[in-house]
Amino acid sequence: MNNKNNQYDPQVVQNFFDNVYIDRGMIKWQGFFLSDHTVAIKRKRNDNKIFYEQKIPPRMKQGEIRLKVARAYEEQLLVEIQLNECNRDLLFENAIKSRIKGFNEDSVYLGDGKFVSISMMRSIRLANNGKG
Repeated sequence: MNNKNNQYDPQVVQNFFDNVYIDRGMIKWQGFFLSDHTVAIKRKRNDNKIFYEQKIPPRMKQGEIRLKVARAYEEQLLVEIQLNECNRDLLFENAIKSRIKGFNEDSVYLGDGKFVSISMMRSIRLANNGKG
């Protein structure tokens, strides 16, 4: 602006932007990230890390599963059953550790009213501590 009559002077404005004003670019926008955004970004990064580092046992054939179920039941061995189901984050749930209390052609009884369908099992393995 011109100081004498307070008129708009485009040359003064242009001079200001050309010689005085320094555009900070992305630096000024980074200040607008809220802590909630930062936490969400870190959580997503952590979820991705868990997803890609998850150790998923290979899928066993149902015949192999039935043989292990029969052996574990007969010898009362502790087993780890990995179900072939993912949660909403596409992660497999933790394996079920239990002894097999009974079984038939289609399902396994783990006790406490808990049945697991053999067709829903991804794998079954004998737990390290076996009998106990």
